Amino acid sequence: MTGSIQRNVMGLDWGRQPDEAFAVVIDASDGSVKAACAGPVTGYRSTRLWLHALAYEWRIDSIWAEANSVGGPNIEALQAEGLPVIAAQSSRSSMTTLIQNVMLAAERGDLILRDGNPLLRIMSACEFFEKHGVVLYRIPYGEKDSPLVALALAWHGVNNSAAGISFV
Repeated sequence: MTGSIQRNVMGLDWGRQPDEAFAVVIDASDGSVKAACAGPVTGYRSTRLWLHALAYEWRIDSIWAEANSVGGPNIEALQAEGLPVIAAQSSRSSMTTLIQNVMLAAERGDLILRDGNPLLRIMSACEFFEKHGVVLYRIPYGEKDSPLVALALAWHGVNNSAAGISFV
């Protein structure tokens, strides 16, 4: 888009050893996925350093990070270090809604994933099912949902840019 200002938004799903964290960067001006990558598995300090490098490289405007479990203390540390992190508390059902939203955006062409992007494979493998009246998602055994969660959080951030702003 000529004349538009690029605004990069990151979604982050924390990993617990031996799984790595996963980050997705979306250009909010055109909905294109610019980066999708796994972080180090050597500990949370290394993960935070990796996030600093990504935020600098991609000139990130906001990072939507899963706040559940280990996310809370790491988000606080990143915020104290100056990164624009927004905590995203979620449940299994609310995450399902975010994932449904990102799938719909991809179908409509609002979210642009280039051919060969590994996120396409995990998106096509994702299934939705109902349990006790609640729609949930699952991915095949042995797959990790971290890339899908990171993508869903980034897409949520693209569409909710004003949320989380504070004046200190």
